[in-house]
Amino acid sequence: MVPTVSLASAYNARHVEKIEPPAAEAALPTAPDSIAAQKALANAANTSSSAFDRFLLHFCRCINTRSGTDTTLFFISNLLRITCDSLDAFSSPEPAFGATQRLFRLLRVRFPLCSAARLSFLATLARRVAGIIKLIVPMIGNWRTMNRMLGLLGVYVDAKDVIFRIRTQLSNLNPPGRFMLGLETIQIFIAAVYHVSDAAPWLSKKKIISLSPKTCSRLDKINALCWLAEVYIDLVYLLMQRAQRAPCVDKQAQQDWEGKWKIKFLKQLSWAPVTVHGAMAQGIMPEFASLLLAAYPASASMRMLWNETA
Repeated sequence: MVPTVSLASAYNARHVEKIEPPAAEAALPTAPDSIAAQKALANAANTSSSAFDRFLLHFCRCINTRSGTDTTLFFISNLLRITCDSLDAFSSPEPAFGATQRLFRLLRVRFPLCSAARLSFLATLARRVAGIIKLIVPMIGNWRTMNRMLGLLGVYVDAKDVIFRIRTQLSNLNPPGRFMLGLETIQIFIAAVYHVSDAAPWLSKKKIISLSPKTCSRLDKINALCWLAEVYIDLVYLLMQRAQRAPCVDKQAQQDWEGKWKIKFLKQLSWAPVTVHGAMAQGIMPEFASLLLAAYPASASMRMLWNETA
């Protein structure tokens, strides 16, 4: 026979019982413990026997910083958007699909001929997957926007560094060095305006601050122009940096620097038409073309991050 328990006794039993704190709050690591945990995370890849575990630990190291998180999210977002547009093109009506099929034939790629029913099923499946991706991409965009808000802290640190160098090193710099320092100062100002104009409309959409739609539209334009100016100024800065750099005695160090410089320059060169496209009201290219141009900066940044956290 099952013993019966009154509601009062059951209530008292629950509240008399000792409540253990959650595992995440039970033992917050101190500074030495945190350093030891980071070292353990760095060495865990060597001791793990599973390839998936090693990949997961490497991925955790990639998102361990704010910039690493933004790089990873941007790579995933760009990949998802390209996939979504490709699925939309695949699941488009029959004339467009026929053009795609003719393109595959032109490229001499074997394209399986499907029945009408199977083709309709694949198109429906592609539309469903594309619909799911369209819901995920804005979520990643919100995540990146919130992450970029912390960029103002980095702008503050960079501004203090530039002010310190202006006070202590300006008189000792040659004209090209002063020009590059001036470019850095302009870039910091543009970055500050960019972050403010990026965050304010988003906060207004979330009803955190009150801005009129006209003001939000103006801030969006300012944000796009700041991005455009930042990219083109950075291209000039990189060219000046390459021209002013003295040859290094260590050939390996010189090759490493040139390799990183080339990647940075090509990334900004890929961004250049995309920023013009974003700053124009009607754009200058199809959206899919801008995604393809952004694919190189996204993949190159992710590759550099992956190698640096190996």
